[in-house]
Amino acid sequence: MTITPQREKVVDFTKRYMDYAVGILMKKPKAVTNLFAFLNPFDNTVWYSIMAGLFLVSILLYVLNRVSPKRMPGPPFQDTSLHGTFWFVYSSLVQQGTDMNLVTISSQIVTGVWWFFILIIISSYTANLAAHLTVTRMENHITSFRDLSKQNDMVYGTALDTSIFDFLHTKGSNAKDLTSMYARLWKVVNASHSVSDPKQGIQRVKDQNYAFLWDVAVIEYLILTDPECSFSTVPDSIYDKGYGIAVEQGNPIREVMSMG
Repeated sequence: MTITPQREKVVDFTKRYMDYAVGILMKKPKAVTNLFAFLNPFDNTVWYSIMAGLFLVSILLYVLNRVSPKRMPGPPFQDTSLHGTFWFVYSSLVQQGTDMNLVTISSQIVTGVWWFFILIIISSYTANLAAHLTVTRMENHITSFRDLSKQNDMVYGTALDTSIFDFLHTKGSNAKDLTSMYARLWKVVNASHSVSDPKQGIQRVKDQNYAFLWDVAVIEYLILTDPECSFSTVPDSIYDKGYGIAVEQGNPIREVMSMG
């Protein structure tokens, strides 16, 4: 039985034989599969700017190759059409070469600036992509009781008429700050989201977008023994108490059972 101040008023407890804390039982989040994950390293604005730069540089090179009277020694462009110029600029962007030879000074200057721009873009993209691939993106980002209390997407509760329910009631209703973590937790737990039996809470976690606040030891046991591997929890816990054996007040057997 959980050792609480209220229970100690009517019975005596032996020395606690196991620690007790409250954790969060949730449905195991699913990994988000995104076919366009390769676009995540940059914002949409950056991608639009790159596309705009691709077209502008292609048009600029096309015009310069047409109107520039000064040419460097060497073979001319194999393809001076707008299509050929666009292909040259795009090939540079994806780090692929072409057979084109720049023979005008103006086009070489523009191309040199474009290549430097590509160098910066590719370096930034590679660094950001590595960071995105390192972290597995999950649907659920709740990692603590504070995170749980601040979000509104998932409802949560516990079992009625239990020490956990009484603890949240005491901490939440007596909180001086109504925006504190315990005040927010109690507001949701008390809003018809708690269940009459722990089994109902566990089943509700499986069937709905619901978190069940319960004994950490029970939660860890459920996670280890669930054949469907459908549960998860968080490393955070609250209400550090313990289990003890209740005996009649004044009964000497309490000392005997507490030895060891």
